Amino acid sequence: MHKDLLYACAFLSHIISQHKKFTAYDTITMKNERVRIGMRKWAFILSLLIILSTTACQTNEDRENLQGQSVIKHTIISQVDAETAEKAAERVEKVDKAQAVSFEKDIFIYLDVEGFDRFFLKDIRSQTKKEVEDAVKGSKVQVSTDKKIEMEITELKERLNDRQISKKKLEEEIKKIEEDMKA
Repeated sequence: MHKDLLYACAFLSHIISQHKKFTAYDTITMKNERVRIGMRKWAFILSLLIILSTTACQTNEDRENLQGQSVIKHTIISQVDAETAEKAAERVEKVDKAQAVSFEKDIFIYLDVEGFDRFFLKDIRSQTKKEVEDAVKGSKVQVSTDKKIEMEITELKERLNDRQISKKKLEEEIKKIEEDMKA
């Protein structure tokens, strides 16, 4: 099959270079070998070449999509501690909303505090941290009210829910959030 394809390409370049019309049979020379190609065979080879070139392009796109998806689909990483921490944090009176992610024994929480209560952020953070530590025993809890942390935690939660993150990548993201919370 590859030999016929090479002959077809050589024949096509020969026709183009000679500017001659197709005849019932044409003879081309390739590697000191004369080959006689009939019009039906030529039409078949040309159509096969066109089909292969169009499917080859589609195959590469599909292959890229499949490679991306194979990296994307990962195992479920439990966020039970994070959900428990969110519920405990939202029980604190001045917290409007809480977002949390957990990895191993670390829990990172963002607190949404609105209005006049923002003057008491330090007290709210410490009270929430105590509530979460009581609710989830043995965990290291870090609390933030920074909007950047909210964006990072929300994005990470979405990726965890869609199983679009590996355990290694999660660990890297958690380290980044931890560094941002310390800054």
